[in-house]
Amino acid sequence: QNAVLVVEQTKLIGIITKHDLLDKILKFNAKPDELMCMQIMSPNPETIGSDASLEQSLEVFTQNRYHCLPVVDNGVIKGIISIEEVVEAIINAHDSLLGYALDRMSQSPRLSRGRDNPRGLSLVSSHGQRVQPPYDHPFIDYIGQLGRDFTQKVTAEMSEFLSHMTTRNAERSQLDLSNLKILVCDSITKHQRMIKTALKGTGASIESLQDVSNARELIYQRNYDIVLVNKDFLKVAAMARDHDPSTKIVLLTFDAPNEYIPTLAPYPYVNNIVSLSHDDYKFSMKGVFSTIRKIVSGDIFGIEKYLEPGTKIEQRPILGSKQRSDIVRDMKEYLRSMGVTKAVVAKAAMVGEELLLNAIYDAPVDMQGRSIYNSLDRKIHVSLKDHEAGQFTYACDGHFVGIAAEDPFGSIKKTTIFRYLESCYKDKAGTLDISKGGAGRGLFMIVEGADLVVFNVKPNHRTEVAAFFAIDKHEARKIGRSSFHYFSHTAA
Repeated sequence: QNAVLVVEQTKLIGIITKHDLLDKILKFNAKPDELMCMQIMSPNPETIGSDASLEQSLEVFTQNRYHCLPVVDNGVIKGIISIEEVVEAIINAHDSLLGYALDRMSQSPRLSRGRDNPRGLSLVSSHGQRVQPPYDHPFIDYIGQLGRDFTQKVTAEMSEFLSHMTTRNAERSQLDLSNLKILVCDSITKHQRMIKTALKGTGASIESLQDVSNARELIYQRNYDIVLVNKDFLKVAAMARDHDPSTKIVLLTFDAPNEYIPTLAPYPYVNNIVSLSHDDYKFSMKGVFSTIRKIVSGDIFGIEKYLEPGTKIEQRPILGSKQRSDIVRDMKEYLRSMGVTKAVVAKAAMVGEELLLNAIYDAPVDMQGRSIYNSLDRKIHVSLKDHEAGQFTYACDGHFVGIAAEDPFGSIKKTTIFRYLESCYKDKAGTLDISKGGAGRGLFMIVEGADLVVFNVKPNHRTEVAAFFAIDKHEARKIGRSSFHYFSHTAA
């Protein structure tokens, strides 16, 4: 999903990653359809054979900081493998080897803290004697260390997140969630556990559902306030809405936008959509908590909801096209003063330009809902009237850069966003509405150019499009593909 192999007459000549695409677009200052693969790709990529061991492949990944590797045997392309797949395979191997060791032990073992090492865990028998594994192999030791490193990493991230959540107690206490009933619908236990952990401290009553078969009985008995579903449980969302139209439906998905957007057409009442990351536990938990907070409070606007408490938000009025370059320049100077890297500043500037163009040319409509400036060439200057002026905000909390453009119209529709994104993902940009400036490509660039994009819409009143960028490149890689959130203040 994160890379494309470039092949010429069955021969591998290059590889294109998402980072290559964005970096080259910025370098050449061009649109994606104006660039050739030869200009974007990394030529003659390093490859690995299909018979390589996990240890060998992991060494290639870590030494070169690759994300994907082509698998080639005697010049024949066999496939592509990612670092996530290698790590997952090693972890699974570690679990299997540990299970094998336990089966070989004559006494029932347990984990215990030893007196000589109070911080470490030892495997001991039922008689209290330390048990040694019945094998000794360097690679097994290596896998064991990987497992320990992985556990320490998750523990550290969880501790950091719980500490972060503690600082938000004052904000949380302002919301009464004790009477809130939430249903989590997901067949994967790991996903349910993550969502429950994120909401555990809210005081809400949280129940889970893994099978659609008994959903109707549960919904009619419990009368849930919020139902969280993945795309496989959208029928459950329909049941909940039929039973109580005031029930808030939230689609939580780990899929890419092009995978779940086509499935939403029959469910117009799904007005809250949050995409999560498989690899960034903290990012996903924060997204779930922020979602519930926004829905319960009724306040869906503001980039501060996704940044650390106390982060100062910079504001600039959007008065017209002539001020656009000044706003972007001020934002870039601010980000540089915060120590943000050139690459992140460039991405924020590119997305910021698109946000401003949307607020100036696409958002304004008249009393009948007809576009005012949409058909104009973007080189024609537009001065917004007082009631048309918007607001541009930006901030940095040391972990993420957040930027947003807000307009006082609320004219953009969820179906419009999804139709344009779907057309771009299918490489059919411009086939829906030739009068639309950019044919939806600007919207596509916003979603794909940031690590997280949030659409907040109060129909006919207000729209805010916010974009967030991870400052640390390793954090961005953990998040993976772009995350997309959509919130509507009222039911469609």
